[in-house]
Amino acid sequence: RYLDAYDKKFALSPLQKDTNTIIHEGFYFGFPSCCAHHFAEFGYTDNRFIGNGQELLFHWVCPACRITPSLLPYYSKIHKECDEHSSGNQTSMLKHAAGAIVALSLAAMPIRAEEDPHWTANPELPLSNQYLLKSESYLLGCVHQYAMSDSLAGPVKAMAIKAALDSLPQYPLTSSAWPPYPVFIEPYKMRGVIPCPVCGEMVNMGYMYVVNLRRGLQMKLPYMALHFLEHGSFFMSDTTRIDVDTLLQILAPVDTAHQIYPVSGDSDSDGLRDDVEAQFNMSPDSVDSDHDGVEDGQEAAEMLIRQILTLPVADELIVFPPEIPYIQFFDVYGIEKCTICGETFNMGMAKICNPGKSKEIEFPIIALHYLAHGRFAYSGEVHAGEIDAAELLDILQPADASSCCDHPAVQTENNFSLVNYPNPFNPVTTIEYTLPERSSVRFIVYNTLGKEVFVSDEGIRLSGTYSVSFDASYLPSGVYFYELETDFGMISRKMLYIR
Repeated sequence: RYLDAYDKKFALSPLQKDTNTIIHEGFYFGFPSCCAHHFAEFGYTDNRFIGNGQELLFHWVCPACRITPSLLPYYSKIHKECDEHSSGNQTSMLKHAAGAIVALSLAAMPIRAEEDPHWTANPELPLSNQYLLKSESYLLGCVHQYAMSDSLAGPVKAMAIKAALDSLPQYPLTSSAWPPYPVFIEPYKMRGVIPCPVCGEMVNMGYMYVVNLRRGLQMKLPYMALHFLEHGSFFMSDTTRIDVDTLLQILAPVDTAHQIYPVSGDSDSDGLRDDVEAQFNMSPDSVDSDHDGVEDGQEAAEMLIRQILTLPVADELIVFPPEIPYIQFFDVYGIEKCTICGETFNMGMAKICNPGKSKEIEFPIIALHYLAHGRFAYSGEVHAGEIDAAELLDILQPADASSCCDHPAVQTENNFSLVNYPNPFNPVTTIEYTLPERSSVRFIVYNTLGKEVFVSDEGIRLSGTYSVSFDASYLPSGVYFYELETDFGMISRKMLYIR
């Protein structure tokens, strides 16, 4: 599949290549992203692998690569297999080799069979049998993943992210210019150590920033968090966990392995159908409409998986909500593997229902894995296909959101009105209300679980029209309810936050 994609992208193209093309070529060859970016920027550089595997790596390896040493045994094994089969079907063997290298460099890695106490540093948190929170399972593409005896999703993903962080270039504090990398590390080591609260190992008491300049994101990670990641845990102390959502958004430019499969009707090859792009405020003429270094399809999938994780699960509901969308899983006795990374999932189906619209969409469980990795197209050993992005977006919106515009007609109730615009919004919306007479006013915003996420006491207002600005940038995407309380009644509405 990788050679087919390589041929489609580069066949009959001129030898002169720009930086972005070289980086894509490195990806198809199966090299770590740090090596591909370094070669694209600086070309061949002397490195410590000369005479020690350099002949297998061409000129791609970067001088201080921390990923390549662990990959060399696999490169050597595949090189030997290709050599032994040189008189056979070389194309078939090379396809296997390229796919295996990419999967190994981005996902597969061994873990300890026995439970590590770092996995359960805080036993009070509701972790699954994969040692993940529910939201983390969605974000990491592990929903209904089959728990192999030697491959638990939480520890495997934590160590994969540690390997990705290790592959990022470190930006020295003495540098006078920003580095030419989309994502980088800014280290702040200190002269002191602290003990791990779980195992007692001494760890530098400093921290580092993981920075994505083009997306305007950064995360401060203590070196203790790296210690926990190395042990296969998303804890960064015995009480708190790493913000997986933000970290994945920062690392999005290096999570491209599952984006190999094309999407139908996608003329700019950004992973999103041309006729859908406008619904996501994107352009069919641009691969990256907002120029944040993440292709439009990956960004749209990123947005929708964050909405899906907020949905109530049917099996956990006593009463089905009359208007709120929910998700339902139909497990079967069988498993299938992702053809990219080899992770194993129940081969059943998932269904998202929107009772308020009398609509539903059904897709294989493994499709959620691909959606979390930025692709609407999916391929497993049993199921292959494509989620309809427009249909999924429509079903995830509340029943009254589809008719909303930038400034919709005001809906009245009990002689006073309440509306917000825009709806859907990102991340700020204006809530406007009209009072027929003098009253005290209070605003409350709830999530779908009924938890208050915003409260504003407006005090005493005279009759007239007023507005309140609501900023949801600290909240996950999804449906929210806002409520206006007055002396003469209460009114509530729904709104949709899409990041």
